[in-house]
Amino acid sequence: MSNVTHKDLTEFGKMLMLGIAEMFDKAYERFDQIDRRFEQVDKRFEQVDKRFRQVDKRFKQVDKQFKKVNKDIKEIRNNNAQVIGELQAIREDQVLVPHQILRNSNKLDKHELRISSLEETTHSRL
Repeated sequence: MSNVTHKDLTEFGKMLMLGIAEMFDKAYERFDQIDRRFEQVDKRFEQVDKRFRQVDKRFKQVDKQFKKVNKDIKEIRNNNAQVIGELQAIREDQVLVPHQILRNSNKLDKHELRISSLEETTHSRL
C-alpha cells in the first residue's frame, strides 16, 4: 500500500485544476480566434452580397436598355417595311410612267398626223 497523504492529494488536485484551467484558457483563446475568423468571413460575405446587389442593379439597367433598344428596332422594322413598300410603288411608277409617256407620245404623233392630214385636205378644198 502506498502512503498518499492529504497534502499529496491536495497538490495533485491543484495541478489538475491548473491543467484544466489552462485547457479552458486555450479553448477560449481558440474560440476567440474562430470567432474572429467567422467575423472576417461574415464581412467577406457582406462584401460579396453588396457586389451581387450592384451587379443585379446593373443587370436591371441593362435589361431596361435592351427592352428600349428592342422597341426601337421594332419601330425601325415597321418604318423600313413602309419605306420598302413606298420604294416598290416608286419603282413600279418608274417602270409604268415611261411606258405611258411612250404610249401617249405615240398617240400624240398619230393625232398630229391626222390633224395635219385633215388640215391639208381642208386647205386643198378651199
